[in-house]
Amino acid sequence: MVVLGGMGSIPGVIIGALALILMPEYLRAFSEYRLLIFGGLLVIMMVFKPDGLIPKRRKHYKLRADDTAGGEA
Repeated sequence: MVVLGGMGSIPGVIIGALALILMPEYLRAFSEYRLLIFGGLLVIMMVFKPDGLIPKRRKHYKLRADDTAGGEA
């Protein structure tokens, strides 16, 4: 659930949990191949979206030239 939703993202974990609960129910019509399709979808997800559905957003700080001078001139 955490890997599917996104590490460090609480909304992503909730969506991942719902997806892992609901996906097997939607695939019930394909009873013989349900687990194969389910596993394939998870592998495809990890290949194309390795950070999860909602990746953690990190804060990026940039220093400006006037900030590094140490004060007012």
